[in-house]
Amino acid sequence: MTEKTMMYFLTFVGLYFELAGAFLLSLEAIGAQRLAMIEATLRKHRVIRFIVLVFLISAVFIFSKILKVLHFAESLILIITLGIISDFAPNIIRFLVQRMDNGKVGLLGFVFFAIGFSAQAYVSLSLLF
Repeated sequence: MTEKTMMYFLTFVGLYFELAGAFLLSLEAIGAQRLAMIEATLRKHRVIRFIVLVFLISAVFIFSKILKVLHFAESLILIITLGIISDFAPNIIRFLVQRMDNGKVGLLGFVFFAIGFSAQAYVSLSLLF
């Protein structure tokens, strides 16, 4: 692995860890009771979520064809991601709410954020010297 490839790898890994940490910290800030209400609402309105998902899929295809911003493979990956998130969001939220009772989500979010920030700081400082 060349140095340039390693720096790209560390940058993206750091970015993803930082985003995951920020996401988990924001979930901790929202609170378990509020997330439980959101999870119940998502379970209750499955038909509306499906209609929104179909609308988002149509919008992705329209934007990829008209604006030529996304290639076909990228739009398919985006559509699959939207479908997975739409289908599994209540289960993911319920799993996180169960873990939030012990305060582990906030701690894990802080650790992820610190790891991501450290990796990006290492890349930035390495490029300076």
